[in-house]
Amino acid sequence: MAVSRFSVAVKLRGNRLGAKEYVDQYLLKHEFVKRLHKRYDQENITIPFPIRTIHMQHAERSQAPPAADSRSGQRTEVTHG
Repeated sequence: MAVSRFSVAVKLRGNRLGAKEYVDQYLLKHEFVKRLHKRYDQENITIPFPIRTIHMQHAERSQAPPAADSRSGQRTEVTHG
């Protein structure tokens, strides 16, 4: 399976970037994200949303094997009705 999570943390130091008031931090964050997106576009970097596809098939009740309950280890019968 591929990498399922990638995380980056950036700490913006507002007072060094011109944030004199508390609310200025939001403008700085907004500008940072805009510039980051622009740079990613320039470098052809894309980060897709994680996608998982689940295929469900309907089977007759007698044909479907019982599913295992991971918490108790007991088998539980799954029915679709």
